[in-house]
Amino acid sequence: MAAAAHTRTRAAAPGATTAPADSTRVPAWLSWLPQRWLRGAAPAPAAAPRRAVPRLLRRTFNAADSSNLTSSFRADHVSLNQDLEVSLATMRGRSRNLAKNNDYVKHFLRMVQNHVVGPNGFSLSVPCQRPDGSIDEYDKGTCERAFARWARRGVCDVTGRLSLTQLERLLVLMCARDGEALVRRVKGKGLNEWGYALQIVDPVLLDETYRADYPDGRRIRMGVETNAWGRPIAYHLLQDVETRFGQRRVRVDASEIWHLFLQEEPDQVRGVPWIHTAMRRLNDLGGYEEAAVIAARVGASNMGFFVPPADSASDRTALADEIVEDSGGEQQLVRDATPGTFEELPPGYDFKNFDPDYPHANFDSFVKAMLRGVASGMGADYNTLANDLTAVNYSSIRSGKLETQDNWSCLQGWFRECVLDPLWPEWLDMAFLSGQLPTLPVSKYDKYNVAVWQGRRWAWVDPLKDVQAKVIEISNGLASYSGVMRELGRDPDTTWRELAKDRERLKGLLPTATSATPPASSAGGSVSAPPKGTPDDAED
Repeated sequence: MAAAAHTRTRAAAPGATTAPADSTRVPAWLSWLPQRWLRGAAPAPAAAPRRAVPRLLRRTFNAADSSNLTSSFRADHVSLNQDLEVSLATMRGRSRNLAKNNDYVKHFLRMVQNHVVGPNGFSLSVPCQRPDGSIDEYDKGTCERAFARWARRGVCDVTGRLSLTQLERLLVLMCARDGEALVRRVKGKGLNEWGYALQIVDPVLLDETYRADYPDGRRIRMGVETNAWGRPIAYHLLQDVETRFGQRRVRVDASEIWHLFLQEEPDQVRGVPWIHTAMRRLNDLGGYEEAAVIAARVGASNMGFFVPPADSASDRTALADEIVEDSGGEQQLVRDATPGTFEELPPGYDFKNFDPDYPHANFDSFVKAMLRGVASGMGADYNTLANDLTAVNYSSIRSGKLETQDNWSCLQGWFRECVLDPLWPEWLDMAFLSGQLPTLPVSKYDKYNVAVWQGRRWAWVDPLKDVQAKVIEISNGLASYSGVMRELGRDPDTTWRELAKDRERLKGLLPTATSATPPASSAGGSVSAPPKGTPDDAED
């Protein structure tokens, strides 16, 4: 054993220290490593735990930077309802003031009425279909004529002063000016033959100071009562605008009210005036224009100042000789200048001319820059809002018009969903109940409840080029006749009937008129007449 032990250990050299034998057995799968890595090497000292050094965090968004330059940049998270509870009455009052006294706001409100509603309002089409898919012209005409009688002035409005088109124009005006509009549907035998009429309610009567909470989850914010899900269930209205303060509120069920406003937050219950972002700028611009006009009036007048001489007895004596009397008998220096005459000042007196630099050369460019921001906030194109067509070419005005027309189209769709789409089924119910549709069976109610509302459309900037483009689209199968007609704001069925009537009348008068071929398109093709079997060939 001693010999075996001797063979495993090597004698140490004199003066050398012997390292303890490593009794740890090396696994076979590590045998390929150098032995000096596995044996005899001193273990590395354990690294001391590193102390965590806090890392300075830097914001990566400049919009979230906090400095003295952003101290007035508010970053609080406040719901729109909370802001409106404090600001709605003031904003609405200022908006109404601008609507009365500001030219640009007045023009913008006219633009909203003219482009969203138009001169004739939304056109109604009731495409009552038979089981085979064809249009029942008799039922269609019966429904449309009955609705036209109800939409006349003095029938559809409780006051008897508005037609349906005028009522629509007033509603969009109130939405743009006040941010919201309220329509109450009134039913009763004494209203009209249908027993159904509409009442416009001033938003001022919806008390924005009324706030309450109930244990069952209901709550009232700014006069609007909602359930636990945020759905409006009632409106708390005051009685009269002129005596609104101190009045008792009347609770009106939400099923009687259409509340129109553009919603910007999920829980929003009141609307914001459409011009709220431009109000400050418009007010400042109005003050600037007024000051500039006054300065221009002063600058247009030839004014100046008399500079008196040094105080001496001789000067006062000379001044007394030059004093004249005015028409009131008061003594004064020469104040008015007569053309072609030269007045003599007293000895020692001097005259300094006062000539303010107005109108200023930069006045026009400054007003344009301000109005561009105003137009952006209102959603209108600058050239139309400011009546400024200088430096405008076909491409630029077309681009601006198309962008603005898309905005008007979106507002038309919003108004149609809020008022016109729910109006038709209610009117149809009351028309059947009041006996105004005696020839139509109630059992086919779903056949008649298919109203289609068409808003106004706009003329093209260059009609020739745009019409040629539509002709090419139709000739290449990229558009239909009916689609192009709808883009023009026309009802295709009505247009087909009118064309059929006109062609029938022209057969005996102008035989060549109906045989004229459509003009060839710029692409070399031509538009053929509608195929047989289309509504164009249907008899009225």
